[in-house]
Amino acid sequence: NSLAHALVERSVDNIIGEGMTPKPVSSDGGWNQAVSAWWKKNYQADAMARFSNAELMRVWFRSYLRDGDIGALMLKGGQVQTIESDYIQSPGGFGDMYTDGRADPNVIDGFKVGASGQAQTAYVATSTPGGETVWKPVPIRHLLFHANYDRANRTATRGVPALAIVRPLLEQIDGTKEAVV
Repeated sequence: NSLAHALVERSVDNIIGEGMTPKPVSSDGGWNQAVSAWWKKNYQADAMARFSNAELMRVWFRSYLRDGDIGALMLKGGQVQTIESDYIQSPGGFGDMYTDGRADPNVIDGFKVGASGQAQTAYVATSTPGGETVWKPVPIRHLLFHANYDRANRTATRGVPALAIVRPLLEQIDGTKEAVV
């Protein structure tokens, strides 16, 4: 939907802009300057080096608005590997069903949950060299996961997209535009 895309992009432009940079504020001005210079020159958060730090922030925020949540794996050396929400899936990729057809009541929307509903493991879909999809379990302690929860007690495992409430209106506007054109 072109209108939804424009709303998300405008939000990313207005909130993230050109990105954010940490600013050390210790009492040692020389140390602050050295850390700032090192950060600009050396620190690359994206483990695959596809995005600058500013671009990575824009990708994360866009995904958060569009999908309702975003994840990243913490790697050694302080880097992260982005896991967009469509890759966090229940094994089998069909709702909460495994490929052999049996349902696992403890796997909800790509997360294995404990008795209290607390996420314990995320399942991340990856492809083998042969093109087969496999789901790798990732302990929740290794996953940075941020979701736009719509309930204060966070009973859901996944977040709500920012435009979810206006989706029917956006589709109606899009349909009207197509009919007129």
